Amino acid sequence: MTSSNGHTPEGGPLAAATSNVVAWLKDASGGAVQIAPPKISDDGLSVWPLELQTERELRTHRALEPLRLRMRHLVTGNATMLGRALVAATEAGVPAVDLTPLSPETWLALGCAPRIALLFDMPVVIARPTPQVPIVTEELRINLTPKPTSEGDSP
Repeated sequence: MTSSNGHTPEGGPLAAATSNVVAWLKDASGGAVQIAPPKISDDGLSVWPLELQTERELRTHRALEPLRLRMRHLVTGNATMLGRALVAATEAGVPAVDLTPLSPETWLALGCAPRIALLFDMPVVIARPTPQVPIVTEELRINLTPKPTSEGDSP
């Protein structure tokens, strides 16, 4: 989620990922979407950032690759709107959908009973600075010094 000039949007890449999920859900579901933990009422959808997961890093002989993450969002709401969001995400391929149920401990930590929910993974890319390596401007100089001899050495 970096802009073309390499700078992150205001609020940072994580806030941008959440904003992208909210905007996408508004278009896909056609209803109200808010950034909030799961709530009891089923009007609209609630999006809650849940966790960050790392993607596999690509190692090359060049500079460090950008840091690649997935930001997982919990999406709750009424079944009709969740169904629209699920169909739209499946057709589009982004955001990635995970249908793994949350653990009872997670629901307890969120302060609500388990319910139907979707997990959306949104990619986050953070560019790493390229190290500035000084350019060689002089020829290579090698200074040879004779090896000192020690007692007991035979030539």
